[in-house]
Amino acid sequence: GDGEEHGEEKAGAEYSEKNGILIHEEARAAIQLETATARREMLVQSFTATARVYQVGSLHDLNQSERGGLLGDAMATAIITPEQADTLVEGSAVAVQHVGAVDTDTGVLMRLDRTTAQATGQVEALIAISAKDHEIEFGSFLQVSFSGKAIESTVIPQNALLNTATGKFAYVERKGRYLRTPVEVGTIGSELVGISRGVEPGDVVASNGSVDLWLIELRFTKGGGHSH
Repeated sequence: GDGEEHGEEKAGAEYSEKNGILIHEEARAAIQLETATARREMLVQSFTATARVYQVGSLHDLNQSERGGLLGDAMATAIITPEQADTLVEGSAVAVQHVGAVDTDTGVLMRLDRTTAQATGQVEALIAISAKDHEIEFGSFLQVSFSGKAIESTVIPQNALLNTATGKFAYVERKGRYLRTPVEVGTIGSELVGISRGVEPGDVVASNGSVDLWLIELRFTKGGGHSH
């Protein structure tokens, strides 16, 4: 040939290990490929955990001023990582979801107990829950959503992040092709993900359609196209 590595071509795309995927217009439309530009932004760390109710009802014995109007009808405990705990502020609001329920109640993060961290490497978050319409039962499990401090991060949309068995990746656009690039994830928000390594501000990444690009790449690499 002409000495250039064109890689292989099939199903509206070309692939080379070095340069990534070149996707043709028709295939691009078929997978509804969309892109996003990575940018610097203050990102609020948000994450969910499972909490277990360990105390119910006894808070009613306190009068309203002692309860501060905040303390609810139950106390629950959730186990989180020290890194997650570092982003949280005691006294902040927590959204509480009952299993099978659509609406949420409000809770307050009363205390972060780090004494367990020495033994288990985890931190216990103690949450007071105000239950409007729900009967909260002792020992029941709840889904709780925390919002931490805002951290300046290089952000990409959640759907641009690929979680695979071999690691986390994003498809970064380079000269019109999409190259699967290993990334390290920092802060995780509700819609955006902070990337601490692998993507720089200004990089264009595949957002919608990133999973399809991964499937296209797998077809080339696992499809046995290289018959030597």
